[in-house]
Amino acid sequence: MSGLTAFIGMSSVLDVTDADTVLVTGAAGSVGSAEKVAWVKDVAKLDACVDYRTDYVPDVLREFAPDGLTAVFENVGGVLLENALDRLAVHARIALCGSISSGYTATGYGAGPAN
Repeated sequence: MSGLTAFIGMSSVLDVTDADTVLVTGAAGSVGSAEKVAWVKDVAKLDACVDYRTDYVPDVLREFAPDGLTAVFENVGGVLLENALDRLAVHARIALCGSISSGYTATGYGAGPAN
């Protein structure tokens, strides 16, 4: 189901093209793990992959998207969502799919990844 949700979100909701600078948050959840950063870059041939446990996300996003993100598929919420919002380009699109960091409770917002 995660793959189908991502496919619909990227192709129909965000309508991503080759011209976009895209961020997908929470990609290590049900479809992988943080140890798969090399796989994402070497096998899947994506330009970058961030491990929020070892990388300082704002710096990585600034380097990856100096002109801003044009499309964001957001699954995490909290601080990672705020990091993405800080890097949005003018006229960017964002699909809000989940809020993993909240534990899906009202009091949990922002309790997730800290950078």
